[in-house]
Order: sequence, then C-alpha cells, then structure tokens
Amino acid sequence: MSQTGFVDKVRNSLVAYGVSFEELRKNKSSFGLGISGGADSVSLFLALCDILRKEKLPLVCVTVNHHIREKTETDGDMKFVINLCHQASKKGFDVDLEVFDLTENQVKIAEKERRCGTEEAARFVRYNCFESAISKNHIEYFCLAHNLNDNLETILMRFLKGSGAGGIEAVRGKYIRPLINISRNEIEAFLEDRGQEFRTDSTNLSDDYLRNKIRHNLVPVLEDNIPGWKEALLTGEDKRRADSLFLEKLASETDLSPCLFDKGKEALASRVLLREMNLAGVSERIPSAFINDMIFEIRKALREGKSFSKRFSSCECGVYKGQVFVKTLEKTQTDSGFFDIIEKEGEYDFPFGKVSVYKEDGKSIQIVTEGKTVTISSDFPFVIRSPVLGEKKQLFVIES
Repeated sequence: MSQTGFVDKVRNSLVAYGVSFEELRKNKSSFGLGISGGADSVSLFLALCDILRKEKLPLVCVTVNHHIREKTETDGDMKFVINLCHQASKKGFDVDLEVFDLTENQVKIAEKERRCGTEEAARFVRYNCFESAISKNHIEYFCLAHNLNDNLETILMRFLKGSGAGGIEAVRGKYIRPLINISRNEIEAFLEDRGQEFRTDSTNLSDDYLRNKIRHNLVPVLEDNIPGWKEALLTGEDKRRADSLFLEKLASETDLSPCLFDKGKEALASRVLLREMNLAGVSERIPSAFINDMIFEIRKALREGKSFSKRFSSCECGVYKGQVFVKTLEKTQTDSGFFDIIEKEGEYDFPFGKVSVYKEDGKSIQIVTEGKTVTISSDFPFVIRSPVLGEKKQLFVIES
C-alpha cells in the first residue's frame, strides 16, 4: 500500500464512522489522538496530520507517562512524542500536545482503590487523562490506534478467557479507532516508506501477558495451518455483535428484578446487571464469571430471604431486605466511601478503623469503635455506610 493509499484508508474509515469534517469546522472542534510513540499511534499521527491539514482542523495529541516500566524507557517514549509533535509543528501542521507525566505511584493508588490489576488501573488513569484533554480542548473525536491485529488478538483472548465479549469497538462515544481494519504489516510498511522511526514497548516482547502469548505462539500456528482464520473470526464477531446489540436493546427496556426470577433469562439478566454496573460508574471490563456469580448469589439471597453484597471496582451490588441494589461507592473528602451489610456479630474493618459488633444480653446491638459505643435496638441485618453531603459530620451512618 502506498503512503497516499494508507492515508486515504484512514480518512475513509473516519468518514465511515460518522466523522463530518465540515461540521467540525463549523463547530470549531478539534481532533484528539492518544499517542505513545509506538508504530500504531505514530502511523495514525502522520495520517491525521495529512488529513487535518487539508481539512483545516487542529490535532490535539495526548501522551501519558504511567511510570510502570523502567524510567529510562518511559521517559524516552515521552521525549520521543514531544519531539515528534514539535517537528510536525515546525513543518506547519496545526498540532498541539498535552503531556500527562504521572507520579510514580499514581497507577498503584488506582490499582489499590479500584481493586484491579496494573494494566486495568493504568487504563483507568489513562482514560481520565484523555477525558481531561477532551474537555479542555473541545475535542469532538478522540482517536485511538488499535489495529486489525489487535482486534483479532482481543477476540481470541476473550474467547480463551471464557468472556462473552468479543472484539474492539470501532466507535464508542467520542472514541474512534480508524486503524481497526488496517493490519500491522500495512502500518509498518507505511512507516518504512515514510522513513519514520517509532518506539517499541519492551513489555510487548514478553510472554508474561496472555495477549503476547497469543501473538507470539498461537497466531503463527493459525497462520501456518488454518487458511482464512482471520475472515472466519471476524465473521463470527459480526454475528456475535448483532446478537449483542439485540440483547442490549432488550436489556434497556427491562428491569433487573423480573428477569432474575426466570430461569430461562440468564443472558438477559446478565446483560441488565452489566448495564446497571456501568451506570453505577464501572468503566473497565467486567468478567462474565463475576456477573454469573452475582446472578447466582442474588437469586439465592432472594430465595432464602437473606442479604449480601459484593464489590467490583467502584461499584457494589447485592440484596438488602429483599431488594436488589447496584450502587456507586462514593468518596467523602477524607476516606473512600463504604457501604457494608452487617449480618452477625464480629469485627469489621472500615476506612476509619475497626468496628466491633455484639449483642448485649441477647437483645440490643452494641457497635464499638475508637472506645465509643453506639447502641441500636433493631436486629440484624443492618447497614453501616459513609455519610453523604448534607448529613451530620460523623464516622459512619447506621441504617436498619
């Protein structure tokens, strides 16, 4: 593919995904791009520079230094991107760059607060940076550089992990992926024709990650032994996506509780619970195993008349007094928000310290913390939660 052919293919993808350059000029909007210095994002940067100069539109690039690899490598990536954008500006391209140089423990803090792995925490922090840049710069479309190979690897990876999810969406809100139908070979050929260098993430060479194991070990076997495997995989993904869109429409019109009581509606119940968790603020992918476990536990609790709760990321869901709930874990000014159902005597850990719960003379319940005792007359279960704005300043609130 020629240099012009590559740029045209990117432009055609943008138009196919709903981009109107005329509307962008009319609204004085910007294009955004997440750029790491790798081959994919650098090729997209070059293509967008050519496209947007003709369309008289600005490009705002965003690079995030997570500091989760060796400092010399991550700092080198950041300097490479800064220089790349600077050189483009000198050549007359309307390019600006937002650099988010994170503190070295920022991803670790997100990992701890969201109870997730390093990769997911880094993604969460990175998208927060993207959202900040989108808001600040009036960005209508924010481009990400996932390519065809990434999509195929993702479909395989999610299938092997038993997930009901499939490939990477070409468009999600303001986020758009113009390279999703362009192969890595085409990208590297384009960069070679341009004489353009790029950076290589050292973690891409390691088989410590499932994606890399698929890329280095499984894909070569498929290439050598299964002709047409890519087309078959993408066809299957198209069918899965069509079914998924139908289920999503049905889920948007369905309440969670009714489908929980129908044994034949597990798929619908799962989709509705997933929707409720997303509405409660969960942005990362939720494993299907967690959703299935929650459906089982919710049904069991409703059947037995018990209460229970379980957290995932920034969300908590469960059953309390016969009602299914899905709620966001809020933060107060000083502590993480909390919401726990207490069903029996014992010691419980909260952000503010330990709480001891016991029955006095088999009747009233005593709640002891920091040497102070609170007595409540109601029985188990009851809720200990964080206070919200407008409530009296106190360590916790009790709801029976």
